[in-house]
Amino acid sequence: MKKRKKAVPPVWQSRKACLLLFLLPSYGSVAHPLVNTLFPVTSSSTCTLIESQKLHAYSLPDPDLVSKLKRIREGIQNRTLDRTLFHPRLPIQEAELEKIFAVETEVVGQKHEVSDYRLWALHTEPTTQVHCPDEPITIEGLYGYPLQFAYWIQSSGDKNLGRFFLLLVHDHKEWRIGAFRFQQWTYLEKNAQGWLQEAQQREKQEKNQVPLQTFFALDVAQKLIAGEALFTMPAQKEIQTLAATTLSQGQFETQVQQALGTLHPVYMAPALSPEGHALLLRFVLPQELAAPEIRKHCEDVQGKLRKAPAFAFLRGVRCGYLKPQEPHNRDGIWGSVYVGF
Repeated sequence: MKKRKKAVPPVWQSRKACLLLFLLPSYGSVAHPLVNTLFPVTSSSTCTLIESQKLHAYSLPDPDLVSKLKRIREGIQNRTLDRTLFHPRLPIQEAELEKIFAVETEVVGQKHEVSDYRLWALHTEPTTQVHCPDEPITIEGLYGYPLQFAYWIQSSGDKNLGRFFLLLVHDHKEWRIGAFRFQQWTYLEKNAQGWLQEAQQREKQEKNQVPLQTFFALDVAQKLIAGEALFTMPAQKEIQTLAATTLSQGQFETQVQQALGTLHPVYMAPALSPEGHALLLRFVLPQELAAPEIRKHCEDVQGKLRKAPAFAFLRGVRCGYLKPQEPHNRDGIWGSVYVGF
């Protein structure tokens, strides 16, 4: 895989933290012989933590599996993965892999160290949902594979931590990647639990005012811990419970609109920036504007937000620009511009 020559622009996500997800469609398979070795007596869905015998080395009676684990980890360390490692029913293009590693580079930094965080063997019958109490985490396995391996790999750099989560399944011939995702795990040196604790503290401080900082802290916590269709963790319920009593999306949008006055975005969401909390706003334009006009418009937006006491904690705003027919929930062809506070 060729290395990217261009600098990678900052990654901005409205509801999710630097996330790319690929899932394998349902595909039937007979039980792999290893299932009886790892789960000789169980008749239920269960999870077994596989301990490494030494650094990144596992004592498993399956040379192909051990080889694939090593190739995957080394590939992530080199930010390149052989596409033959993926299941045939999980087609992934080189450009998609480049995008995933570009996101990971932006999150953790150019230099990173990759290490095994967890490796679990999953017995996914009679249900694909398996609880692993040591984390704790509940993993949603892929349908049709009685034995799967959940492989959690950590990437640490000088900025933040990121994690790759994979499910490996056997396709009758060899072990292949059946699910693959990357997510940001820390933001400004705090993980989801840290941001939940900050939200709880902010809630007490904002009792007599609009709890915007609590809302933003909870949004970060939700982004960092989101397992999407692959896993859930106990803190997710705690975050959701507090979010339900704090500030709704509609109330948040009302606060933003009040600060902006006559400027009317069609999309509003909290965002992550290297400096701290930011806003992502998208505007529909009747016609394309020149770059200086685009920046002037976003500077006007920033100026209004800076004058609003409720948003004094913000560190920047990203303004996106859309054609009238473009969907509001993703970036448009006219791009975006960032203005710091």
